[in-house]
Amino acid sequence: MNLDRDVLKAALADLGRSDRFRAEVAQRLLAKGYSEVSITEVLDFLEKNGFQNDARTLENLKDRALKKPESGRLKLRNALEKRGFDQADAEAIVADFRTDADEAKAADAVLARFARPEFPEAKLARTLLNRGFEPEIVEEAVRRYHRDSPLRD
Repeated sequence: MNLDRDVLKAALADLGRSDRFRAEVAQRLLAKGYSEVSITEVLDFLEKNGFQNDARTLENLKDRALKKPESGRLKLRNALEKRGFDQADAEAIVADFRTDADEAKAADAVLARFARPEFPEAKLARTLLNRGFEPEIVEEAVRRYHRDSPLRD
């Protein structure tokens, strides 16, 4: 197989900067003007030889998200959609990412770290929503914060 060396070099440079899904690399290479046939051949070669692997990239993305407990499931879903997954696939991946109980603990940890007694409920809710927590989790976490916080009157 004769691979287009320019496409191979560009793909390897792109993968060297960050883990990327196959579709992301293809999109970037298309934007640079390379042919679809050359891109497909190069990506097949890279995948076959372990340089690019969507499953590994997904696991790395999930691992990074788990190491950031102040981020909710919606943030991961949005990151997946931004990186080329359709909404249904992204939701399926996120569904087994973290249980509701774990998500609730993460939301509570965010409030324990960032909330102040003088913050109104709306600000607490915005803090959690902006970090990718689902509305139901946010509502319960804010309720628990007001009920259980030793900082509250």
